[in-house]
Amino acid sequence: MFKINLLLSLLFFSTNLYSQQRNIYSGTARGLNPSSYRIGLHGLYSITAGRFSPSGEKVSLEGEESYSLMQGDMSLAYGVGKKLDAFLNAKMRQVSSQYSNGVSTIKTSNSGLESFSGGIKYSFDATQSIQWAVDFIYRQTTYEQKFYTNLTSVPDSELVLGDAGTEFSFGLHTSYKRKRGNILNSVIRYVAPANDLSDEVNYRFESAWLWQKLGLILGVDGIMSFKKDNFTIDPENKPLQATGASARFNSINRERITPFLGVNWAFKKWRLELEGGQTLSGVSTDQDQYFKFGMVYETSGITGEDFKIESFKEYIIDSTVIKVSPRGKFLKIDQGISSDVEKGMKFDIFQTDYFGENILVASGLAFEVKADSAIIKIVKKYKNIKLKKGFAGRGY
Repeated sequence: MFKINLLLSLLFFSTNLYSQQRNIYSGTARGLNPSSYRIGLHGLYSITAGRFSPSGEKVSLEGEESYSLMQGDMSLAYGVGKKLDAFLNAKMRQVSSQYSNGVSTIKTSNSGLESFSGGIKYSFDATQSIQWAVDFIYRQTTYEQKFYTNLTSVPDSELVLGDAGTEFSFGLHTSYKRKRGNILNSVIRYVAPANDLSDEVNYRFESAWLWQKLGLILGVDGIMSFKKDNFTIDPENKPLQATGASARFNSINRERITPFLGVNWAFKKWRLELEGGQTLSGVSTDQDQYFKFGMVYETSGITGEDFKIESFKEYIIDSTVIKVSPRGKFLKIDQGISSDVEKGMKFDIFQTDYFGENILVASGLAFEVKADSAIIKIVKKYKNIKLKKGFAGRGY
């Protein structure tokens, strides 16, 4: 255990990380490119080891008590515009439980389509290291709930899939590029849950270390309640539901803290996601362990380069590269003051051919301007293509 903790600590503070690929990990504040889409398929398995009472006391499962949950999520997100995404989700769930009703041991299960949800996300302009986004999600379950006055009146064949009704939430996302190969990501979400549960704040904080194809994610997921449940004072009188041996549904001011560890592996356009965690403390919920498996596929859509390539009419200077410095940091174009080139003007450098293909290779600024020529300082490379004489320099 000491060696594992030492390894995680070294990874957390390490600065010697390799360059990352965008497909390994997506900070939640980052929006999709316009016309791109993301498909996600995730499966989750959770098994309950105990329960936390409404006062936060841990209670172990007794005798033959057991509870497990399996869940499948299918999600689709689409880049509506440069900053706006829309997304849909469908959730399937299967639950199984064994418990005692005071008279006999009951073993039951239930499965089916649990809920649909949809929402939108708006991503603000990113700075060099940080990006923000906000979202709204609406969720509706496919079933209704029944209430009972005592445990013996609960039908033996009944087991709830979850908290029934309508739920909506507002989220704030922050993605911070701490240093090369390390991203800190957070989601803080106000939630008005279904089933008349108390309003709450859901949160997720994580740190991702990214290599060429491998990503390691360490974080914590949790819930903080506003403690507005109608039965906060007298929890014993809250009407019962067929929750089996679990306390995760029909709860009272639920709260939990769940650390987790995840591993991502990137392929060309999709990635594999693995995650596992355990609830360490909570209120009116389960002490559970879970394992999650997922696959995410994402298309590139219309990139920033595409916008520039499709917007030649915005360029006011059309020039040709006539000289390139040995290291490719500076280049000389055949237009200058006589063509209205000014110091500080922005230039995009394209590789062109006779067939009309334009590949955006780099961007720069007019560093020095003469009558019929100018020196451009390269500030960003888009492609791993060597700058050469004959390339096109378009200024704006």
